[in-house]
Amino acid sequence: MVNHENDSTVENLCALVRALFCEVDISNVLSGEVVFDCISCERAARLAVKTQKLYEWCSELECQKRMEAISDGMWRRDRYRMRRSIRGKIHVFELLADLVECLLLVQNSEILCRYEEVLNWRELIQSVGEEIPVSTMYAICDLARGESARKNFTWDFVTKQNNEALNMILRRGISDHHMHLWPSVPYFQVSWLNLMNRILDGDYVRRLNWIDRTEWNIKQKALNFGDRLEDIQETAGRIDSLVTLHRQAALIRVYLCSRLKGFDLNLWEKSEENDLREDKQRKILQRVQYLLIHPEELYIESSRIQNEIASLRQDADEIDYMLRMFEGRPVKSQNAYAVFSGERWFLYSVVQDIYLTHPKLNQQEQNLFYAYLLIMIRLRSKLVQTNQRVGFDNFQRIQQRKGYFLGDAQSTELIMRMAIREPLRQKPYLREMEVRITPRDTAEKILQDILALERDHTEDPMDFKFPGEQEQKRYYYVLHFIKQPDEGLDRLRQSAEGTVFLLEYRHTQFRKKVKKTAQAIMLFRERYSEAACRVGGIDACSQEIGCRPGVFATAFRTLGEHSCVREEFGQKLTVPRLRKTYHVGEDFLDLADGLRAIDEAVLFLNLDYGDRLGHALALCIEPKSWYEAKKMQISIPVQDYLDNIAWLYHALRRYRVPGQENVVHFLEKEFEYYFNRIYLSNFREEELDSIMDAAVKDYQDDRAAERYHKHSCIFTIEHYCGSWMLRGDHPS
Repeated sequence: MVNHENDSTVENLCALVRALFCEVDISNVLSGEVVFDCISCERAARLAVKTQKLYEWCSELECQKRMEAISDGMWRRDRYRMRRSIRGKIHVFELLADLVECLLLVQNSEILCRYEEVLNWRELIQSVGEEIPVSTMYAICDLARGESARKNFTWDFVTKQNNEALNMILRRGISDHHMHLWPSVPYFQVSWLNLMNRILDGDYVRRLNWIDRTEWNIKQKALNFGDRLEDIQETAGRIDSLVTLHRQAALIRVYLCSRLKGFDLNLWEKSEENDLREDKQRKILQRVQYLLIHPEELYIESSRIQNEIASLRQDADEIDYMLRMFEGRPVKSQNAYAVFSGERWFLYSVVQDIYLTHPKLNQQEQNLFYAYLLIMIRLRSKLVQTNQRVGFDNFQRIQQRKGYFLGDAQSTELIMRMAIREPLRQKPYLREMEVRITPRDTAEKILQDILALERDHTEDPMDFKFPGEQEQKRYYYVLHFIKQPDEGLDRLRQSAEGTVFLLEYRHTQFRKKVKKTAQAIMLFRERYSEAACRVGGIDACSQEIGCRPGVFATAFRTLGEHSCVREEFGQKLTVPRLRKTYHVGEDFLDLADGLRAIDEAVLFLNLDYGDRLGHALALCIEPKSWYEAKKMQISIPVQDYLDNIAWLYHALRRYRVPGQENVVHFLEKEFEYYFNRIYLSNFREEELDSIMDAAVKDYQDDRAAERYHKHSCIFTIEHYCGSWMLRGDHPS
């Protein structure tokens, strides 16, 4: 009973933290309407009921009673631990501290997740990330021990758990055979450091505006603007635009940093010579608060904010000016994570300051820190998939943004180091890692990408060599093609006779691109055999709806059969055969469509023993439950529906499934109706004659060509299944 009670408490704390750190209106915090240490239970309940699934069946009054119970519990505990929450109010940092103490613990000076709370921890960090709760835990634990001057902030960006039996199993050795480069590194943390240090970067501003337009403007179009989306111009003037939030966070960060260190900032308010220091600080704070709620003024002062950042940096060649704010002592095995130490010091220091008897920051300044965290979490939600929406398109939209703020050479070098070499150094139990990269269209460019990832950036860049034999055995590369939808089958051309349709086969241009890339891969294997030995296979990923396996069929079969043997210095070097993986059955409009895609991948790509299907979720879905979840309704192009009918008919026949005569009869009737609707009803007699003439011309050496004009043009489902089998060949 006690455990059940504790589980319920943690769930409520977790839901409330998500509500107060992810859903609070940032402008209300900046204006002082919402203050971090006295949020009313009524407001918290209203927000939680509206945004948290845990409370979807609760009334506001019922939820308010839960909030009051949480507040009362924090107040009672605070009497024994020298904290200061207000009874009947929610103190957001007390709330977060209570939650992390339930989820985390300290062992050998390291923060670990309690194994029994792994799922709740996952829920929390999916919403707010790991940096905020882990820094909070270190801050409150150090305060409890009477320490307030931590010098080491180089902990891992992934929190381990305390199940020693499981850890012993993991230490025996694990493999990662599905590693994608960007999701395997802390790209948001690096992006955030770039954003906080470069507020005048034109590329960053354009990309923030682009994210804003694709999300905010489309939503407003649906609600208010009708068809006038093009009339909506620059978003930076809005108080809630991402560009404005970016500048607000940078201003708060540089201001609070200066206050923590006791620096004087030239924040544009002239003070009298005889002003007391307190009066000067009050005027600067007032100026900061004014800029934060007036985006136009903040925009005008952006260059001065950048100058303040530059003055704190002191011309140091570091990614973050915060790194100069403390005496750091990086742990030798974690030097790669030292770049995050400045931001972690900042989070840690302000959280500790909130609990000090004589803090450096006043309540208004601490409330600015609350706003800073809200902005960080809001921007994180645009770069990390935190929503619960399904579908590959949702994932892909976020995925495409991951490199938006990592374009400079310093960030690229850091990301490459953290992606591969650093995990292998720090985790000896990581025995094998498969690294996916996208191949470019020439052998030389593929080589460049491989060498950039192979180089150890701690070495002299002029002294390049491939990793040692033992290290090479622990990882290899997979070149994955990126699927693309067809850009259009019909091409228009103006001629003397008028507009003419130039009919092209599906994915005409994309097939040419795939062919060119496949040729580049073969040339890469033949010219650069040593680097090619580091490539273990090929793959195709991204959105599969609208891009069938047949598009890659000839390229995959050709690459899978490609052999390369070279003699160098009297020694024969054999480049290993490329294995094949294909992402399929991951996203689909109909379950039958997903199953057909899997079958096409195996059949058309000639997948064999040792080859793999990526995800293939359609294989493990219970059909009745899937269709019930869709309310027995699907939306699918009629041509895909026709293909699925023919494929299902063919599968029933191929596998000789007994007792399906009624289903077969239904499929035959459906095929007849939709085939006539799509094809025969849209063909004129002269068009059929033209097709026959073209066939006779192309196959003039074939005796059967003489009979083409005698064809009755009656096509059965068997004919259609036969034509489907040819889709693994090139249309030409």
